[in-house]
Amino acid sequence: MFVWQNGRCALCQTDDTGDRKYFSVDHHHDTGQVRALLCQTCNTVVGYAEHERLNDALAYIRRHAELAARAASRP
Repeated sequence: MFVWQNGRCALCQTDDTGDRKYFSVDHHHDTGQVRALLCQTCNTVVGYAEHERLNDALAYIRRHAELAARAASRP
């Protein structure tokens, strides 16, 4: 899998494994099916996404980005 992914994280394409020596083997927590190798950061993000917090986090980020854009466009 490491060779197939060209030695990079399947999500962000970094070759930096983070604090760990190796990439994490990402798997679906309910089925156990292996998906790909991920860096430490992406593995954490995907883990939270499986708990359905990702959509809430994206809405939060977008909402605050819109507020910041509006504030920046004011004279």
